[in-house]
Amino acid sequence: NILGATILGPSAGDILHEYVLAMKQGIPLGKISSTIHVYPTLGMIARKTADLALKGKLTPGRKKFIKKIFGLRGKE
Repeated sequence: NILGATILGPSAGDILHEYVLAMKQGIPLGKISSTIHVYPTLGMIARKTADLALKGKLTPGRKKFIKKIFGLRGKE
């Protein structure tokens, strides 16, 4: 679960709400990542951030397995 969030920038207040809700309700990053966000908006930043955080948790073995299942190519 998310313990905290810091956002800097001109529209930080518009982006922070999703993280506050996630923290209060115990919503994990995976739920934010899998939520459809209207694009292109600032709200999409929450999803992209969650995607990057979750991507860092993939082990090399899991990455290889996912690539094999979906027939993906590219960097390991």
